[in-house]
Amino acid sequence: MKYLVLFFALGLMADTYQKDSISVNGECTEKINPDRIRIEFNVDVTEKKQKLSTVKANKIYEKLKAGVNKINPKDLELNTSSYNVRPNYDYTKGRRLLRGYQTTIGLTVISSEMEKSGDIINVGNISGVNNIQGPNPFVSLKTYQEQYKKCLALAARDAKNKAQMLAKTLDVSLGNAIKVNETNHNSYQTHRPHRSMMRSKGMSMDAAESSAPNIEFGKQTLNVKLNVQFAIR
Repeated sequence: MKYLVLFFALGLMADTYQKDSISVNGECTEKINPDRIRIEFNVDVTEKKQKLSTVKANKIYEKLKAGVNKINPKDLELNTSSYNVRPNYDYTKGRRLLRGYQTTIGLTVISSEMEKSGDIINVGNISGVNNIQGPNPFVSLKTYQEQYKKCLALAARDAKNKAQMLAKTLDVSLGNAIKVNETNHNSYQTHRPHRSMMRSKGMSMDAAESSAPNIEFGKQTLNVKLNVQFAIR
């Protein structure tokens, strides 16, 4: 019976403690500059003979890699994202005719030197790559975590300022924070989609060499919201 009475008394104290409080929302919104770009190249070659298709595709792929390495952008990451060889068929009057063999090789390029994205894309044009996607700007995980922590502190400060203002207006004394909930924050994104850039099959090499674009990147929004409950006395 003693324990039941004690638990009941503690329950009443907890309810009273929760009632004597101020609950406010704190928020922080920051704009983060992306510090990485991702560009996807897809080499696509179709020839009647499988070996010829593969040899041509590999030649373009190696030329592409060599060109990107020559530019040597900072924090360069190269990843062969796909490699596929398959037969291509035409279907005419119910018959399946072998058109040739298609070799597809994908290369992902990541760098922190975003101002060189146009030069990297141009390498793809000069090398004969017929499908280029990007550049996709994104914020590196390290930068995101640093900015998130700063924004979290600002949101907490915003909540405390609001609580202090309310306590002063209501003529009460503000105590410690007794409950904190993060109600919202942007999840980390590895990239943001950007319009694809494809070299026209009719584009001359001279035109491709002079077509390196000047690319502008927008900022990523980071939003953090907290609900903080302060004791009052």
